[in-house]
Amino acid sequence: MKNHHCRYCRTRPFHRSNLSRKEDLTNKGVGLTETRKEVKLKPISILGARHFHECPKEPMVPIYLVVGGSASLTLQLLPFFYCHNPSGTPSIPCRILNFLLYVFCFVWLIVGSVFVYRAYLPDFESRRSAQYCERILYLVTLWFTTGIYIYIILFIMYILGKCVYSSLCEC
Repeated sequence: MKNHHCRYCRTRPFHRSNLSRKEDLTNKGVGLTETRKEVKLKPISILGARHFHECPKEPMVPIYLVVGGSASLTLQLLPFFYCHNPSGTPSIPCRILNFLLYVFCFVWLIVGSVFVYRAYLPDFESRRSAQYCERILYLVTLWFTTGIYIYIILFIMYILGKCVYSSLCEC
């Protein structure tokens, strides 16, 4: 690797040895603390369970929250329970379970999106109406689902940007 500046990005070319271990983990997105994710997922499941029968317009909305929150929480907690071999690497059954949970969460996101967007703008006022859905339940579910899609789009844009940036910086 040549040690000159790139004419497009005006920086030295990236080399893995220039990063410390902490910077390397942060650049890969591992720098987020697991505790923050767990704290965000617990209220989602609790909200769905608390308002379980309070959305007649789309009864699957609270189930979507409970199942999705529980699956995501399991995915976050799984590495802490018997998932590592004595050598420190994840075991094969744990890898398989992790993969299956990721696939399930992705499929559940798509299925849940159908539930949420199909019931768009329910009646928040009249509890006896067939079009009623508890306001906090529906709005949190709507924005949580929409936020996941925004995150996915931003992540894809970030990856594409890195690809373009790295192709421009190869001098």
